[in-house]
Amino acid sequence: MPAGVANTSIEITVMYPRPVTSTSGPLLGVGPVTMPGHRVVFADREVLGDQAKVVAPASSILLVFPLTEA
Repeated sequence: MPAGVANTSIEITVMYPRPVTSTSGPLLGVGPVTMPGHRVVFADREVLGDQAKVVAPASSILLVFPLTEA
């Protein structure tokens, strides 16, 4: 995000096809913005676990807004 801009979630969808436990090791979230916009942004993500297996695919819709000084 550029300076002076923030975002908040409109919708988040997460699926959990594989279990994640305290012994699963580190997790990594990766993925692209699939449709950037001035006010609404769509993004897809994958949470990767051990051996780069997808443990949680996700998608989100974000509302983008300017930050204002109080």
